[in-house]
Amino acid sequence: MNQILFQKSILKKLIQMLNLFESSDYENEDGDCFQLTLSQRILGFIGCALIGMFSGFLSIFAIVLLRIRKFSILFAIFNLMVLSSTGFLIGFKKQFRSLTDRKRVTACIGMFSGMILTFISAFRWKILIGVILGFSIEVVSFIYYAFSILPMGTTLFHKLFWWDHL
Repeated sequence: MNQILFQKSILKKLIQMLNLFESSDYENEDGDCFQLTLSQRILGFIGCALIGMFSGFLSIFAIVLLRIRKFSILFAIFNLMVLSSTGFLIGFKKQFRSLTDRKRVTACIGMFSGMILTFISAFRWKILIGVILGFSIEVVSFIYYAFSILPMGTTLFHKLFWWDHL
């Protein structure tokens, strides 16, 4: 029992250090995240992350086997689950505000545009090159979004991809 309490206290201190939550009781001030406790939010994060990783892993097999419809569905589930998992940690309202922030809105539009292009190419046009193009847009946009969270991340992203002039 003492070990569980000790582990919880270490976890709470780690989360405070990482500044993942806005208030000291780990609930967002605007009542976000369905009034879940810290352990429920962490379980939601882990569950969504595991489902996302599993569907991402399966999507690799689907594209290797040229099952573009299955790939587009599995990769979309991967993207949505990864975004949902971070929503459990920081709150869904804060996640939405982050997605629509001035410096991240381009990445958000790119992610969802790539997802739509992937779906249209797979289900309507049945063209592999369209699926690959949509997938590429999704991946680059997701990487940009991830880098934009880090301090000086967008600058690093532009330097890594030789876009110094932006």
